[in-house]
Amino acid sequence: MMKKSSWLLLAALLLVCSCAQRIKMQVSNPGYQTDSVTAPVRVLSLNDTVPAEAVLIGTLKIGDNGFSKSGNLDTTLRLAREQAAKAGGNLVKITWHKAPSFASSCHRIKADIYRMDSLPPVKTHAVFDSLHFLNGESVIHLFRKFPLGAALSYDVKINDSVVTQARNNWAEEIVIPATGEVVIWASTENRAELKLILQAGYHYYIRCGMKYGIMVGRPKLEIVEPSVAKAEIEAIQQTAPDPDTDTDTEP
Repeated sequence: MMKKSSWLLLAALLLVCSCAQRIKMQVSNPGYQTDSVTAPVRVLSLNDTVPAEAVLIGTLKIGDNGFSKSGNLDTTLRLAREQAAKAGGNLVKITWHKAPSFASSCHRIKADIYRMDSLPPVKTHAVFDSLHFLNGESVIHLFRKFPLGAALSYDVKINDSVVTQARNNWAEEIVIPATGEVVIWASTENRAELKLILQAGYHYYIRCGMKYGIMVGRPKLEIVEPSVAKAEIEAIQQTAPDPDTDTDTEP
């Protein structure tokens, strides 16, 4: 009977270990630490900017213990928020993210933990999409609404390849493999560029605007908060001409 109980205890311990991810946290200011894991904590992605007034109080690493079976992104981010709350932080900035692979079925992250007196509205520049995540893809939304430079279009390039042409009253989705850091750029008399760290499953929104130049308009590329970008894209779609409509008239 005792032997059977020992085996059951060992099996239970193995099950607990197999369902847990490995967590390593370093706290630079223990005075903020608490036992609470329910305090609100905001998570910033790789491309988001930490507010200048945020105070760094620690670092966090969530990995694979070698037996983990449940390490989806929601679980990993929940653990990050709980650990940050224990440290007394209310802001987590992801600094490194490794998606599941042959070597591990878990999402693994490194992050910095910050504390702010109050959390202002922090803009996030990406939206997660599980379907594109499974395909190892990122989605880049490009758009332009404003009439400045309406007569001037320019090529938009990702690294060395032309992917589309920016023009007025236009919106387009580009689905590409999530290959890490890329440079999105355009040029007329001057060059404008953005560097993005593409993660599988994420949507990125970029406004391809114009600004005044000496001879011609200059491209202006901006990463835009998803809610703002979606509103602009909806407005474009409502006012853009139907591509199937022939506006030419017979002579």
